[in-house]
Amino acid sequence: MSSWLLFAGIASIFRSPQPVSSLYIVVWTAASIFALMVTLRYMEKREELVTVGTYAIGLVSALSLLAWAANQTLGLHFPLTISDTGDAFVRIVGLSFEPNIMGAICCLWFALVLYWRERLTRRVLVISIVIAMAGVLTMTRATWFSLGIILLLTLLRRRKPVTQNIVGVFLISLTVILSMGSGGPTWLLPLLDRASSIFTLDSGTAAFRITSWRLAFSDIQSNDSILTGLGSNSFSQRHGDLVSTARIDYLSNAWIAQLYDSGLIGLTLLLVGLFALWRRTSTPIESLGFFLGLGATSALTSSIWFAFPWVFMALFDSGENPKSNSLRQIYEKKRPLSIRL
Repeated sequence: MSSWLLFAGIASIFRSPQPVSSLYIVVWTAASIFALMVTLRYMEKREELVTVGTYAIGLVSALSLLAWAANQTLGLHFPLTISDTGDAFVRIVGLSFEPNIMGAICCLWFALVLYWRERLTRRVLVISIVIAMAGVLTMTRATWFSLGIILLLTLLRRRKPVTQNIVGVFLISLTVILSMGSGGPTWLLPLLDRASSIFTLDSGTAAFRITSWRLAFSDIQSNDSILTGLGSNSFSQRHGDLVSTARIDYLSNAWIAQLYDSGLIGLTLLLVGLFALWRRTSTPIESLGFFLGLGATSALTSSIWFAFPWVFMALFDSGENPKSNSLRQIYEKKRPLSIRL
């Protein structure tokens, strides 16, 4: 990761219209990755941290669900939810500044809990379902898609009662929430419209994102910067009109953004670093859902700038300490021939 940050910094100095602003993003990202390194170096018994984190994120998620329900049934507006301009429905945002970030937090934490499910209490597993439900009601396509991948991989990999119970309770809870309230059919229509527009790219926010991505590729081509990029978060520096009219200050796809910011070299360094973090987990097949979820949720926002995905990654066990009771050791004791990676 240090190579990626170093290259991003160099590209920002020489290619960005506003190098100081771009370097600010590089330093911000470096601070987020520093949180990863601290967690990896000093934190032990990570399943206990997952338990504490589940209670904290679960509390915010539960309050967000209550605020959302109050709006749908009573017409009252509370914090933790927002109503986007042009949207006919309220979306959960939690303590984040946009629904996509909240959705990514809920989705990735749910994947982390599923990874540790053999070591967590039933109460924690139930709370994780509340977190996942809050993620669903952020109304973000990427979160829905990611949760589907995570649940599917979990079911295919671990057909145990605890897994089946988690999935079953999740689906039942989703059904109850979507049918609650006397005015259910009325307020349910926007949600159904949102679901039906998952693959619609010619209207709403999806159309704007596609337009901005095409503009980004046009910048890359016109500046002949496919290898080196144009500087961190320099898209908004070159297109200030989009910031004022569309209320965005970043390119809303982390992977296109990295290609734009630091070129193929920087994007490759980032992907290699993420691949290394995935492979260092004690059971990579169990953590695959998390990293695929990270890839999907980052396709509609730039979550890798923030500390939460890096800290979440640090909460996977590596199994490198022979004295630690890693998940690999647990699984191999139960099924000596079932996992050999």
